[in-house]
Amino acid sequence: MRWLVRRVLRNKKIRNYLRAAYLEAQTPKEMIPEVTTLELRESPLQEGRLNLLIPALSVEYIFGGINTALEIFHVLRKGFRHARIILTDQRIFRGEDNPAFGDWQIRDLQDGDGEGLQIIAAGDREGKSLAVGKGDRFIATAWWTAMLAEGLQKRQTKRYGLYRVKKFVYLIQDFEPGFYPWSARYALAASTYKYGEKVVAIFNTAILRDYFEGEGYRFSTKYAFEPYLNGRLRALMNGRSVGRRRQILVYGRPSVERNAFQLIVMGLREWVARNPNVEWSFVSVGEIHEDIPLGSGRVLRSVGKLSLDGYARILRESTIGISLMISPHPSYPPLEMAAFGLKVITNQFKGKDLSCLSDRIYSIPNIDHISLADAIDTMQEREVAPDGSGDAFLAKFGTNNADFEKLRDNVLRDIEHDAFS
Repeated sequence: MRWLVRRVLRNKKIRNYLRAAYLEAQTPKEMIPEVTTLELRESPLQEGRLNLLIPALSVEYIFGGINTALEIFHVLRKGFRHARIILTDQRIFRGEDNPAFGDWQIRDLQDGDGEGLQIIAAGDREGKSLAVGKGDRFIATAWWTAMLAEGLQKRQTKRYGLYRVKKFVYLIQDFEPGFYPWSARYALAASTYKYGEKVVAIFNTAILRDYFEGEGYRFSTKYAFEPYLNGRLRALMNGRSVGRRRQILVYGRPSVERNAFQLIVMGLREWVARNPNVEWSFVSVGEIHEDIPLGSGRVLRSVGKLSLDGYARILRESTIGISLMISPHPSYPPLEMAAFGLKVITNQFKGKDLSCLSDRIYSIPNIDHISLADAIDTMQEREVAPDGSGDAFLAKFGTNNADFEKLRDNVLRDIEHDAFS
């Protein structure tokens, strides 16, 4: 038995899961641990330094949102000799957790401050402090990291007798209060969008920026970048042809409510019931789950999270894609599907309507399982160019992250204004 336990604990994912479960059990339920204050102490380093606040950096946590934050950070930090990544949720970080950062120094909160590139795990910060100098600037990437950044810059202003609280960069990638309906976390997340003049906001898409403007949120300055295809995925777009199958590809994440997985299953069952002799296959990618019967012997088969090569392969062989997002952010899967030549079904949300971007995308105005089944019929019959020729958006989407470079000078100017006053 001891041998079995030791063998199981050698698995890093299992070990991290058990550690997180244990630590969560130690946290009083009346507390919200992610907003635990990060105290400040004076640093001997007074030069300019850019700090990125992200929840975690281990490879298993590097997906969509965190990956985008890291890419923006790497572009912005070109203007700084010193840079630091502060992990707000991760309690322990080792070099092997993410080999891509092998040339960065790994430090604890209680260690002395220094020059160069640093990573600090701050998930266990109760009673500890972060060394902050006069020239430290911060990038927040989620609502609780924005609360920490705002608090640090308030204390920085007081400690160094600065003329006014400096601005921090807030990367906004969705309307995050919606992740926690009518709750304490909803209120806390919404409060960070009212920091106003303290924030230089960077929005993941103009669609999301327009939503915030429509809701009345105001910031010191605001910028937006448009989505782009992952470089490795882009390189695989024109890989060896496997031929299109009569296959519907679903972005399936049962644990993420805004992806409306139950609604997708209901819509597929409705469509199969209408077409009991259909010879289509159904595949779910994104999150592993049990295979789900759809009726008439058809099954929604789960393949979970794939490698980029595997994801590209299944994109090239599928004909119709379904990816829902019940939020103002457009999300990347429907755009990736369209870029790879699939006919895509998604949903509208207030001002969001991806069908205006490409005739490969059908955005359902009023989403329910009946309208989803209708949309499958519509897209099955829709004629589109096989290679997306003439589609200006998809041509742009398949390029690069040039928008980040365009933002760089303006954002640095905004956060460096009166930087040492």
